[in-house]
Amino acid sequence: MSTARPGKPKYAFLPISTVPAALSIAWCHYPVAEAPNQPGPKHRPTLVRAVKFSPDGTMAAVEVTFGTSKVKHGERPFDLIIANSAELDGCGLPYVTRFDLDKTIWLPWASEYFVPREGYRTPVTGALGEMSRMQLEALKVARRIHPNR
Repeated sequence: MSTARPGKPKYAFLPISTVPAALSIAWCHYPVAEAPNQPGPKHRPTLVRAVKFSPDGTMAAVEVTFGTSKVKHGERPFDLIIANSAELDGCGLPYVTRFDLDKTIWLPWASEYFVPREGYRTPVTGALGEMSRMQLEALKVARRIHPNR
């Protein structure tokens, strides 16, 4: 379904039945800083942080966190890093991934942004396991304690 409002981009919204739950991994063309209102050129994993629906329940938007294979262990201690092989498998991640918790944006749940990863039928490839969920909660606390990180 496509929708357009005056002054707003037209999107091909994905079916509501495919909207991911919070803490799912969804593959996305995450916008680059130079073009924040357009799908980015690179297909990458994102961590879904929250979901919201249109008043009529026919469209959705997801708040997602940027994922990258550039881990930067010592440089980014307050980001979520998925490295455990069981966690990687449960998330549908093909490589160690760092989620940059400082890069989180709302995007329409639309085919312009969210496209299945090769070998998958939907953009959602999995969800954080218990270990990663606990790590994320600890990082939230650490980020509040150290706001000027």
